[in-house]
Amino acid sequence: IREGPLLLVSETSKTRREWEIPVPPAVQQEFSCLWQETERALGAPPEADRPIFDLTLFKLMPSPRQKHKPGWGLTAEQVSGFFRRLSDELGDTITAHRLRHTCASEIAGQPQPDLRGLQQLLGHAV
Repeated sequence: IREGPLLLVSETSKTRREWEIPVPPAVQQEFSCLWQETERALGAPPEADRPIFDLTLFKLMPSPRQKHKPGWGLTAEQVSGFFRRLSDELGDTITAHRLRHTCASEIAGQPQPDLRGLQQLLGHAV
């Protein structure tokens, strides 16, 4: 796993742009652990383009019914289902978009926030 910022690729971006977001050292360590667990589950090093955020690989979530190669990332339906179940549990509507905006609001509400950095973090044009 490479160290440094996390690259968000253009193929999965709504704006078809790619950008990097900073990754604090503690989170980088968690990514390294996740990579090692993925390698252990596969019995071999993951391919370079293989997602490591895959709950189906670790049997933490059932594989989807549609054609989906287990161990190759979550489908949009699985992510939506997660947020639907989370919303039901919390009794309030939670979506990925709402979570994104809540995080951005928390950052913007800090004393002397770096608004340009926040724009870049969110993938907005700077």
